[in-house]
Amino acid sequence: GMVSSAGAKSFRARSLPPKRGTRLVPHTCLREWDIVSNLYLDEHDKKTAEENNALRLEATAAFQKQRKYNLLTCKYHDPEEETRIQGVEKQLVALSTEKAKDLMPYFTHFRTQ
Repeated sequence: GMVSSAGAKSFRARSLPPKRGTRLVPHTCLREWDIVSNLYLDEHDKKTAEENNALRLEATAAFQKQRKYNLLTCKYHDPEEETRIQGVEKQLVALSTEKAKDLMPYFTHFRTQ
């Protein structure tokens, strides 16, 4: 049957008491950010530039994943993709021109321009 919650033993994990004594790592080494001044403790400009660069690369990757084609310039954002698509379009134009010639009536093949 059912075991009532009143009679069941609790198996909750007990937290360990805090250890007393000297710290092995000083508290200044635990944080590299000062929450009062809102600055890095060491080399703030360098770390901020690295962080901004990482954020820019992440945003660029997300943008390129979502948007491959620019409607205003009518080009792909990736130059390699743009040249590949232009090659495919040239092949399609050549193929459609050949098919159009085949569909023309016979007497138009010999017509001079």
